Amino acid sequence: MTGTQRQHKGVALVTGGGTGVGKAIAHGLALAGWTVVISGRRAEVLDQAASELKAGSGQEAMAVAADVGNPASVADLFSRIDATYGRLDLLVNNAGAGARPCPWKS
Repeated sequence: MTGTQRQHKGVALVTGGGTGVGKAIAHGLALAGWTVVISGRRAEVLDQAASELKAGSGQEAMAVAADVGNPASVADLFSRIDATYGRLDLLVNNAGAGARPCPWKS
């Protein structure tokens, strides 16, 4: 195996993968040989991040706009991953939201 060839590790999903820590995690996974799916709520940000992942790592990357707070959106996300890759090997649940009141505190 040369320096440009990597063993394919599998398919990874990084929620909140379009920016910040999630984007950095997705990039590291891609460099390590993973096919990476990134999700988030802003399609334009995700598309740009996926293009950067592909260009920077040579690995396949897919962007799927999804709101992980919405069960129907999550179901669609996993359906798209299954239809495209037929598997999911790793989940990095990085999605977060802005400051919201804590539901168990009054």
